[in-house]
Amino acid sequence: MKQEIGLIIDFDNALVATNFFIAEHLKKTCQGLNVPEPDNGVLTAKLKENPPFEKIFSDLFGEKAEMILAAYRENAMETPYRETLGGNEFVQTLSGQGVPMVIVSNRVNKLEDRLVQAGYNPKSFLSIIKAEPAKPDQHAYDSAIALLFGKQVMIMGDHMDDYLACPDDLRSNFIAVLTGLTTVEEFEKAGVAPDNIWQKLEAQSLLAI
Repeated sequence: MKQEIGLIIDFDNALVATNFFIAEHLKKTCQGLNVPEPDNGVLTAKLKENPPFEKIFSDLFGEKAEMILAAYRENAMETPYRETLGGNEFVQTLSGQGVPMVIVSNRVNKLEDRLVQAGYNPKSFLSIIKAEPAKPDQHAYDSAIALLFGKQVMIMGDHMDDYLACPDDLRSNFIAVLTGLTTVEEFEKAGVAPDNIWQKLEAQSLLAI
């Protein structure tokens, strides 16, 4: 009998287009403060590093970082999050098939609100877990793996940290989605099998595993 799947999935840039949101809201913030916006290439490179959120601002804005971050956060909920390509269809299909899904993210503040903004139903997910220790530590998924005991655990993410956090015995179960800034070549170089690198979230492909 085929073992039932349980899914661990990242949040930022896997389910929601976080990088797009950051660029959009940061632009509004800088315009409101009348400060120069960071160069798109510089911002993209910084986001690809995936540093702690506060470090993005300190690296981009130096001594003005605290002021700009405060303004950014003050009205951040006014700029809505959007789903990644096919995200809602993916979650609805898996939920309808009874596949348990656990979100594991380094940042979970207002995560349920952001899910709703992007059109998701938070009740579609078995649990939302803050990775402690944070990804890419190989114990980041321990709590989620325990929740999915008895299932064939699959892990999906858009960033190298999502892959590196996989325990050694689950690395072959990692699905890389190209909805963030990590490239095919980078995932392949790290050891992700080409068949496990997908352009977007694909429910039927996951169910076929």
